[in-house]
Amino acid sequence: MNLATNLKRKKPDLAVLPTVAWMGEDYEGRGAIVWCKTRGQARATAAAELDRDFREVVSCRRYPQLDGFTGNLRRWQLSHGWRWECQKCGLPCYGQEVDQELDPSITTVIDDDDHVFCSIEHCREYEAYWGLHRAIDRAILGDYRAAHPGVVRHGEYFMAGHNEWFGWVDTPNGRVTVWEMVSVHQQSFFVPRHLEHGAAP
Repeated sequence: MNLATNLKRKKPDLAVLPTVAWMGEDYEGRGAIVWCKTRGQARATAAAELDRDFREVVSCRRYPQLDGFTGNLRRWQLSHGWRWECQKCGLPCYGQEVDQELDPSITTVIDDDDHVFCSIEHCREYEAYWGLHRAIDRAILGDYRAAHPGVVRHGEYFMAGHNEWFGWVDTPNGRVTVWEMVSVHQQSFFVPRHLEHGAAP
């Protein structure tokens, strides 16, 4: 009897997250740090992070300095030479690197959701714009719940959204229109030629 064939393979603990860091890079030079057990898993995960097809990740290599990393990745990247685009205007943003003297020309700001901005002004403008839209969505959801009391059951997910025509709530049973947005369009009225300048009909 071959003892090797009777050895049971230990089942992986799905609750334990991989701590091995990889960096995947696409053909435009954009990179993503991911933690996976194998290169293939890392390449697929990096493709998803970069919103690319698996084949468009042209490079996937180990990034051992971030093995077991538990901090704020975006802040770490900005302090180690990585570049991000401003969430509002798209300008490149660089962070203050840890081993360099303070550079007053670097005005990069990161908000609580890890969005990167080139200035505090753009951060405030972005927050004001999306804050307004979030307030509209909350109002739509509030009106939906008021019109359908008791419909929200434990564990069910409801999400409100809107565009220039409708305000809706996505429910487990489908999309429900709550508001119909009203857009005011300027209409031009033309005076018939025979009535111009007080002319007699």
